[in-house]
Amino acid sequence: NFEWKILKEETKPTDNSVWSPHQSGGMHDPESFGIVQFTRKPFGQGKFIPYTSVAARSILMQIYFAQKKYFDAYKRWASSIKELKLVYVGEKDITLIENIQTIGGGYIASVEIKLGSKKGLWHINHVSKIWHAR
Repeated sequence: NFEWKILKEETKPTDNSVWSPHQSGGMHDPESFGIVQFTRKPFGQGKFIPYTSVAARSILMQIYFAQKKYFDAYKRWASSIKELKLVYVGEKDITLIENIQTIGGGYIASVEIKLGSKKGLWHINHVSKIWHAR
């Protein structure tokens, strides 16, 4: 067996700083990373522009982790959001598409996001690949 060991100088204090939500299980999970937007406006005068991808990513990753837990318990993928016992209680502009397609040894789950005049259809599969349907 091969094992990694982290070597550090014991005389130097370790100082770590992360930007991830408190409910996050780990600072190395891309799905919990924050969103940064840049502007040319002076400090405090820029306006946050919501992207449909931010909401979609959050919801789809919840579906992904629920599917993993479901698969571990039942040895198959759930075919609906209801089967996963997920209930969305967030933004009213977000519409979940209830159908999860099971394909071969995996699945594709979809979510339609509407933010103002912006609308997007997003998908995730069993290996956590997220994409936008154009």
